[in-house]
Amino acid sequence: MPGVAKILFGTNADRKINTSILICLNLLLCQGATAQAPGGAETPVPIERCKKQSETEPPKQTSAAANASTSSGASSSASPDASSNVSNKDDSDYQGLCEKIQFARNEELIRLFSEQPLLLRKWSCAPISSSNKDGKASGENGSGHRLKLMELAVSFNNLHFIDWLFKNLPPDLAREAKQAGLLSLAIPNHDLRTLKYLIDQGVPVFERETTAASPLSTAIWLRDREAADMLMAAGAQTDQFTDTALSHLDKIKKLLAENPNCVIARDGQGRTLLHWAAVDGQCALIELLLKNGADIDDSQGGFAMTPLEVAIANNCQSAAKLLLDNGASPNGRAGDRQTPLGLAAGMHSTILVNMLLARGAHINGKDGQGKTPLERAQERNDEMLADYLKSRGASP
Repeated sequence: MPGVAKILFGTNADRKINTSILICLNLLLCQGATAQAPGGAETPVPIERCKKQSETEPPKQTSAAANASTSSGASSSASPDASSNVSNKDDSDYQGLCEKIQFARNEELIRLFSEQPLLLRKWSCAPISSSNKDGKASGENGSGHRLKLMELAVSFNNLHFIDWLFKNLPPDLAREAKQAGLLSLAIPNHDLRTLKYLIDQGVPVFERETTAASPLSTAIWLRDREAADMLMAAGAQTDQFTDTALSHLDKIKKLLAENPNCVIARDGQGRTLLHWAAVDGQCALIELLLKNGADIDDSQGGFAMTPLEVAIANNCQSAAKLLLDNGASPNGRAGDRQTPLGLAAGMHSTILVNMLLARGAHINGKDGQGKTPLERAQERNDEMLADYLKSRGASP
């Protein structure tokens, strides 16, 4: 797993919650996020996160709203207030569903959907837009989208319920589920059993139509070689970007000879070959790409992290040093979500911190979120590194 993905210890419930948080973070990183987040230039379908149900009781439904919420479609004659109540009811149902799947309350789920097949179809169909005030995934009310039932089961790594769904979904919904980018949702869990199960069920290893990143590129970006090997054994093909991360030097040399402009090519997330060389510290390829004109700081900003920041986020110290030796900015780009020094501080790495400070990194420089490296260290409860930064001149 990448250096940034560390699961905290705690109770079983704590571990499951932390795992789900990491899933969301990894998906943002590997499938794209806004320009102010560590993802790609392309923004994924916004997802309304599962939240605990409100402690206050939801507003009472009118009879029209109650009828609408139990029918297969919303009533066009319902009043605005009734429509709002239907939305609130749906939101509450969805949040409860998320919790049941997350905490593997499978007997309840199976009983519910066995008794109400129309409900199974409802939550397995296309994502439902949220119209309540919490649906702000893309910055506007009513624009959020929810994961479908199978996607939720995969995201929460509930293999028992995934198996039940494949055996009990109507054929049309089962076919639709297989095309829903399930492998790219499964890979951040680092659970080879679920990944193998999905492949065995016929979920295609080529999913570029449904996600900006293929399952193979997701696995390689997250440095999960076992998952990558499983995907390639199932027929997934590498491309110039994954070949770079896998250090297929001869392929990249041939590519550069045939098409020198490949150094400026970008994948669906806006990542260049140099980003892919940095993700696993492929120093020989970093040198080759720089000699052939690769933009060391990705000055066009196609991806929300520079190659140096990618190397730091994965604790690839040799790659970080090589990039700095060749002129990479120790302060990154203006407006980026984090600075190289802030990332190093968040990684608990005194070695990387010293390396950056020696090259002129601003110890009190603020990142795109207005936070200093000291604040990043404090966020990670790293008192030792925080004290060290203060000793080097960081302002408290």
